[in-house]
Amino acid sequence: MTKLLCVCAALLAAVGGAWAQAEATPYVSQWMVVGPFANEAAAGFDAVYGPEQDKDFRAGTFYDGLGGKVGWTMAEAADGVLNFVPLYPEHHENVAAYAYVRIVAPKALECDLSLGSDDGCKAFLNGELVHSNPADRACAKDSDKAKLALREGDNDLLIKVVQGGADWALAARLTKREAALDGVRFTLGRLGGQTTPMVTKYMVIGPFDNDGGVGFDAEYAPERRVDLKRAADGLGGKVKWQPLTTGDNGMVNFKAAFPDRQENAVAYLYLTLNAPREVPCRMLLGSDDGVKVWLNDTLVHANNASRPCQADEDKVPVTLQAGENKLLVKVTQSAGGWEFCLRFAQTGESLDGVTFGLPE
Repeated sequence: MTKLLCVCAALLAAVGGAWAQAEATPYVSQWMVVGPFANEAAAGFDAVYGPEQDKDFRAGTFYDGLGGKVGWTMAEAADGVLNFVPLYPEHHENVAAYAYVRIVAPKALECDLSLGSDDGCKAFLNGELVHSNPADRACAKDSDKAKLALREGDNDLLIKVVQGGADWALAARLTKREAALDGVRFTLGRLGGQTTPMVTKYMVIGPFDNDGGVGFDAEYAPERRVDLKRAADGLGGKVKWQPLTTGDNGMVNFKAAFPDRQENAVAYLYLTLNAPREVPCRMLLGSDDGVKVWLNDTLVHANNASRPCQADEDKVPVTLQAGENKLLVKVTQSAGGWEFCLRFAQTGESLDGVTFGLPE
């Protein structure tokens, strides 16, 4: 029965529903992580590294780690299991790392932290040690349980995971003690960092053909070369690049831009980004319908979706180069709405100084 309720809770969460009379939360699917730190001769388990001394957990914080300064980065937990090995390919033996998530509780309540780790782990809630297990084991979900006393509002959960060799992983969720976990949710807190405003100014060109869905894979002129002064062969004849400005919400409405072609069409957007230095970050976008994105002439995202446009639905790791960056976006349309929106989110380095513009 507990397993069935867990599955139902996860399904409800996946579609944006509440966890009705929740026996357990879904497993944490997004973490902020930092590492690696030394664990030679298993000394890392009891070593007190920077994250254990941190009380603020703010984006842009760096600590002394293996090989120099290390900072927080966002990581996904596929099927609820956070795999540290691909995060630190050069250091994944005799090391330690930390994972952070913020628990937001609608009221003060007691629950259990149910976790599995490979290898040993320590857990801290709001700066207090709540669990310690110097295990040498594979990661099995819900292997350990630790009592948590959540306060109303924000709670900082920090977990250290040490590694001897082979696999290196973490899985965690909350399970009920007495009160149901209705309304309890996970965020990345201040470590989630900055997001830029929505992009509101683009150059746009279109429409191009998408009859029978051919447009997603068709290579129209903008994919071969972006020349803002040159017309291209489009639907109904020559088409030209034009400036486009959205409202404050950043939603591009292609149907307003191309009132004569509302269905079975393709359009392109173009803009430049300027970065003061190399900046790894995450591109957050929504589209109706399919979308392709090229950053500095390299395809970085393709999703042949048929969907309404929801902000931040696609999350794409990218690295902005120092100086000017060129961004080309293709958005396909079958029927119904035809929209797009875009912004960027911090994953470690600050986004201060990153600006959007149009070529002159």
